[in-house]
Amino acid sequence: KYSDIYTLGITLYYLLVGQPPFVERSPIDTMIAQTKATPPPMAERNPEARVPKAVEEVVRFAMEKDPANRPQSAGQLAAYFR
Repeated sequence: KYSDIYTLGITLYYLLVGQPPFVERSPIDTMIAQTKATPPPMAERNPEARVPKAVEEVVRFAMEKDPANRPQSAGQLAAYFR
């Protein structure tokens, strides 16, 4: 359940920016970044994306490291987009 929301956040980030939030030298480094690093701002990853700040905040909310700090369901996440 919780990993699905995180995965959805990663997918939304990729769809909006055209690149994943974590691009490291190796798959192991990427996995470590996913567990410890804060995703970079979308404009930093792709300045041409021009994602509205409110949308970026919802996507970042879905990618919170602590599952208790993420939306608890896809419905709850969707409500933040309204």
